Amino acid sequence: MHQQSSMAIPVLHHLSSPDLERGALPANPGSCAIAINAEIGLATGGADNFSFTVVTPDQTLTHDGYRWGRGYLIVHEFSWAEIERALAKLLLHADRESWRETAAVLAQNLHWEYDGYPEYVRR
Repeated sequence: MHQQSSMAIPVLHHLSSPDLERGALPANPGSCAIAINAEIGLATGGADNFSFTVVTPDQTLTHDGYRWGRGYLIVHEFSWAEIERALAKLLLHADRESWRETAAVLAQNLHWEYDGYPEYVRR
């Protein structure tokens, strides 16, 4: 009999922004760059902090004419529902055999609070 291995399936525990109250919209949802914090962990409890910036296409370039891409979710218009949909899709494809591996997959797109920490610090 084949035994199925358990997977570290990530779930969103909490979503917030230092720039906006949850549910509020920026002055111009079609032209903005908003910092977002996402607490993501396993369904069994505990969560790590991940962050990213939701940015509209017109805000993607800095005054220098360039910007790196990791940590940015590019949308046509800011919407909390759209952020949740995008995160749900990202989480759906990030499950791995351990939380460490799952978090590393998420950190390919999001900033993880443990980026750059020695391996022994991570769960």
